[in-house]
Amino acid sequence: MIRIEVYTRSNCPLCDELAELLQQMADEFTLDVSWIDISTSSGFEKEFGNRVPVLMIDDRERFFGRVDPVLLRRTLSAEQRRRSDPSLWQRLTMRRHKPPNDDRTV
Repeated sequence: MIRIEVYTRSNCPLCDELAELLQQMADEFTLDVSWIDISTSSGFEKEFGNRVPVLMIDDRERFFGRVDPVLLRRTLSAEQRRRSDPSLWQRLTMRRHKPPNDDRTV
């Protein structure tokens, strides 16, 4: 399950678009979506201001404003793969940081 938090406010057309998009994505992905109205907290108002909607996946900001459906699908697919095989993500991360092989023949 992919945990998503959406920071929003009332009378936000982009928030409505995102709600429809996430509803469509729910057919493909198992999502746990929480909607947070930023007007309930001055801290949220300061942090997000007019950048709503803000979409967070596992406490990391991934999108704000208008969300591209293709990019969202790619992001959710990558999250789903990472969750289904954590060792794959670890191997990819290790490979990326592995120093070059110095055993070169001349």
